[in-house]
Amino acid sequence: MKSKLFIHNPLFRLLVPPVYGIMVYLFMLTLYDSLYQITENFFSYEALLIIILTYLLMEGLREIILLLNRFYSMDRKESLRIIIQVGTSMIYGALITSAVVAFYFYILVGYSSFLTEFLTFNIIFILSAILYTMVYFSVYYLNQQNVVMLSKENAIRENLEFELESFKNEINPQFLYESLESLISLIHKDPLSAERFISQLSGFYRYKLESKKNELVDVKDEIEATKNFIQLLNVKYEDNIHLKLDAISEVETKKMVPGSLQDFTEYAVKNSIITAVLPLVLSIRTRENKSILFSYRQNDRLEPDHSKDFFDMNVVRAYHFYSNQPIELSRKKGHLEIDIPLLEIMEEEI
Repeated sequence: MKSKLFIHNPLFRLLVPPVYGIMVYLFMLTLYDSLYQITENFFSYEALLIIILTYLLMEGLREIILLLNRFYSMDRKESLRIIIQVGTSMIYGALITSAVVAFYFYILVGYSSFLTEFLTFNIIFILSAILYTMVYFSVYYLNQQNVVMLSKENAIRENLEFELESFKNEINPQFLYESLESLISLIHKDPLSAERFISQLSGFYRYKLESKKNELVDVKDEIEATKNFIQLLNVKYEDNIHLKLDAISEVETKKMVPGSLQDFTEYAVKNSIITAVLPLVLSIRTRENKSILFSYRQNDRLEPDHSKDFFDMNVVRAYHFYSNQPIELSRKKGHLEIDIPLLEIMEEEI
């Protein structure tokens, strides 16, 4: 905490006392002199006196804070700490001001009567001590609030990292089970198709395993994996799932979270009626080369899949980790559209 607060900043300790001292000096001149006398008296010894007194006051108040932090920190009863610090600061302000003013007027100048100046200096510098202490507490509590907010943000970030890792490592058991069922059926009906199906299935899971090593993948690779995924699904749905691509070549080298398109394809399949009369046509196109628009005509099942809300999907939450622009879901003219932001890897300058 010491290194973060303004009172420990060397520039603050060096520059603020003379600036504040001059302000106090000008204020006192307006109390005792007329305006035309200010110019004549501006460079008097009293100006130097007030600047020195301001240095002594602020450095002393800083030492009081350091001592209190050591022997009665803010982690203990805060209200009592505030009372102790304000009281100690006022006493110190009165003592140092009285000592310096008495030394200057009585020893250096030789005045025996300076009660008015004595009281004026004490009032101003006791109030200055209170102001210094109040500013310290204001900055301290603001700093504490920032620390709490940073801790919360770090906790959210760690949670997103965990969810992202879980998303990358997850294997859909239902899809695996249905794929094995389809494979058993193909083995009996069409051994050549079964062999091709095995190759596609192994390719799909190879991509899943390889993408675990990478936080992001190229759009081109993600689309190829999605094509493979749709071919696997079409064994069950009798080639009634179609994929349309538009102007994807322009963004092939940009990045996506691995498995994004497969998850959205599965979401569409689970919530749609798919027949020869009502095939599921998935469309993937770019939007101003900044995002990919994944869309399909809605033909919702009577009992759609309610196992997980769209915005609770791990892939949707994963994009919060990489981009300030979230995935957006909209419905337009009977189509469901999912806007997926494209990502770029920014190289850090050394």
